[in-house]
Amino acid sequence: MEQLRAGKALPKAKAKKVYDTQDDAVISRYLGVKDVKEWISCHKELIDLLLNSGHTIDIDDSDEEYNRVSVGKHGLTLSGKGESLREALVHATVSFVTFMQYTGQSKTEQPQRARSAMPFHTALSWMIEGRTVRRQVWAKEQSVKLEAGFLPKDSEILYGRVLGVPVEYYQEGVEGEELRPLQDPKFIMTFATNTSDWSPSTIAVLASDWELV
Repeated sequence: MEQLRAGKALPKAKAKKVYDTQDDAVISRYLGVKDVKEWISCHKELIDLLLNSGHTIDIDDSDEEYNRVSVGKHGLTLSGKGESLREALVHATVSFVTFMQYTGQSKTEQPQRARSAMPFHTALSWMIEGRTVRRQVWAKEQSVKLEAGFLPKDSEILYGRVLGVPVEYYQEGVEGEELRPLQDPKFIMTFATNTSDWSPSTIAVLASDWELV
């Protein structure tokens, strides 16, 4: 498994057999590209656009029959396969975008269908995007959200990743806040007018009744 970096092209590969031009439109809308492109031919630009917008890309060419590529962001990763790595990249990107739209996470388009009865990893992706969620079995006024952590401005901890956690989960301190201690991100539960820290139980993680508030 190899993780790609910005500015890197995929290895040359044989031409694909079938290509759906609708995939190009889906990807272009998601990335905010006005002129629809044939992304299998512009794969290097696609890689750069994805990586520069916070996505991760992993390639796996260990399979003798198919190549696989995974596209992810904020803990959500979806894969695609194809006869070439370029084809697999397009399929993985479309799978990721479609899932985002399906679950109401995409900010570029209105959600198509599901906003409820989803697994915890979808709820986590929602919370990472700044949204509030709840379980259907909870009381109506009960919900959970993710609160960003805090990094002092002059902290000796490298501002980039904190114990393996992406930096976007933290707020950077400003002048005058040097004495404020480091604070990790945390889940906050709201019940009526009360709030408290929340840690997901095994049942909460395995539940499939999560929904957007």
